Amino acid sequence: MKQSHILNKQVLLSTSIPAERIGSVFLVFVGLVVAIAPQFASNRDEVGPLILGLMFLLGFGCIWGGIALGDFSKRIDVFLDRTDSSICISKKGWFSREHSESISNGDIKRFEIATTKDSDGDAWYQVMLVTRTERQLAVSKSFFTREEALHVKQTFENAVRSGVNTNGISDKSALKRLANGDSRLKIFSILFTCFVIAMPFVAAFLAEHANFTRLVFTAGVPDLATADRVNAMIASLLHDGEKLLWVGQPEVGREASLKMWFFIPFAVIWTLFSSCWTGIAVLAARETRNPMSWLMALFGVPFVLIGLGMLSTPYFSREQELNTVYALTTDGAFRVTLGRPCRLVDYDEQDFGPVEVTRYSSNRCDVLFRKDASEGQKHPYGGFYGVEAGSTAAQILEARYRSR
Repeated sequence: MKQSHILNKQVLLSTSIPAERIGSVFLVFVGLVVAIAPQFASNRDEVGPLILGLMFLLGFGCIWGGIALGDFSKRIDVFLDRTDSSICISKKGWFSREHSESISNGDIKRFEIATTKDSDGDAWYQVMLVTRTERQLAVSKSFFTREEALHVKQTFENAVRSGVNTNGISDKSALKRLANGDSRLKIFSILFTCFVIAMPFVAAFLAEHANFTRLVFTAGVPDLATADRVNAMIASLLHDGEKLLWVGQPEVGREASLKMWFFIPFAVIWTLFSSCWTGIAVLAARETRNPMSWLMALFGVPFVLIGLGMLSTPYFSREQELNTVYALTTDGAFRVTLGRPCRLVDYDEQDFGPVEVTRYSSNRCDVLFRKDASEGQKHPYGGFYGVEAGSTAAQILEARYRSR
């Protein structure tokens, strides 16, 4: 209903936004992240085109599902017509046509409070409009207390009787409960927010004091014993006749310091948003007794767990960095993490190089492979972070790049 129509002829008595619509917005947001973010990740070539394609399809499915759910979850607005004191009930999805039903003042028999009980035996109260033909239409969502329902019922009766509305209703009880609920809920929300913000720092502290095992290699041109160990790690990916030329290891924390500045704030926002949404969905499900609302609440739980997993990344990334080995061979570059080898690049690939070296201390540097985009710009392709003997690695890579 357009605002101009409301001002000229109709007054909004109440509005009801289903919890599913909140879920639909969250679905669209998640879909955008899942579909787009991996395509710009610095390690997208390690992930591979198949996984990137599946992530894009999954994200697109979430976006489509969110749009469909948002359109299916109708927003219900109840208006009072100033001219004849009739009630207009309007239902509107995101994209579907607005459906309106008008009940004239003469057809309104009474407003009453319907009482139901949920699975826990708690009573819920809803204001119903009863017509002359005993047809019942809901004009509000459920309320936690009978006093609140009586207030809403009185508001509707006064509006119909006088033809004006002096106290409109915004029927968002779940949000009201978050804002005006008991002190225990507020304290829990504050403590949970502090916990989420502190979790990455706690994870990093625990990682520093954890008893992780550590691989130790001498950086540079490998000796015979080192070559045998590394060759055994990457044997499944080696080409016939391919020989090991260089071995290195990252400085612990270097790669994380370059990537976590954006990832951790994103994880905090993700976790707080998904937790808030899930909490509202739970309250709305208890309020409305709608099975779909419970499904949406359950749907939010995995996203909360994903957020907590992202916040614990500093703990697991340290173990990975302690057990990471970089290697250069006559044909390509490798990374081995926790015993899992990955071929980063073959020198004969068209988009290999040039090589970019960033020296940040007297004995360590980052050696990144670069590739040419169609626009002529340079984008990260992969590489080694915080390695010793980085000059040797850079010389090998530059020589292979020039000899293509």
